[in-house]
Amino acid sequence: TILKLLHPFAPFITEELWHSMGYGTGTIQLASWPKPRSDHEMSQFRATPERAAEAGRLYELIAAGRRLLNDYGIDAKKGISLAIKLKDDAAYFPRAELMNFLGAKDIVNPDGLPKGTPSAVTSTATLFVVGAVDIEAERKRLTKQLADIDRQLAATGAKLANESFVNRAAPVAVQRERDRQQQLREQREKVANLLKAL
Repeated sequence: TILKLLHPFAPFITEELWHSMGYGTGTIQLASWPKPRSDHEMSQFRATPERAAEAGRLYELIAAGRRLLNDYGIDAKKGISLAIKLKDDAAYFPRAELMNFLGAKDIVNPDGLPKGTPSAVTSTATLFVVGAVDIEAERKRLTKQLADIDRQLAATGAKLANESFVNRAAPVAVQRERDRQQQLREQREKVANLLKAL
């Protein structure tokens, strides 16, 4: 309904969303105009604290899933498989939405997954990407990346330890090296954590 109402004002994005969210095979231009609903019909769409909490959990799961795909360089367009392990107090499981927003072809049972399966933990669940990563190849890739970061850190550290550079170079150049050193440290911690998870 929202897409139909927005279509006259934002035709291109609403057309794209209409198809990508699976609302129809034809153009949104020819979809029937929304009819007013009764109060009783509208009650199922009203915002409540419970629905807001559900939306928050869904957002958190999608954000964690996208970070996970990005961290391991997984192309979701190839059709990934997900596994979800809910925490005891979490009953809400937005299956269709997760599959849609993360590009998953299916959701499988989380029991018996191979050790090192890429995962992300949220406040309500643990999300796994199943079978999309060759764990041994990924371990080699991350180890190589870690060694490369260590080489760059050593070079930056040597530069900053050189008093001649620090005293003679422009302050902006020295600060640039300090910023780079901080970025490399953060990157190293991230890669080390990914490697540890495998």
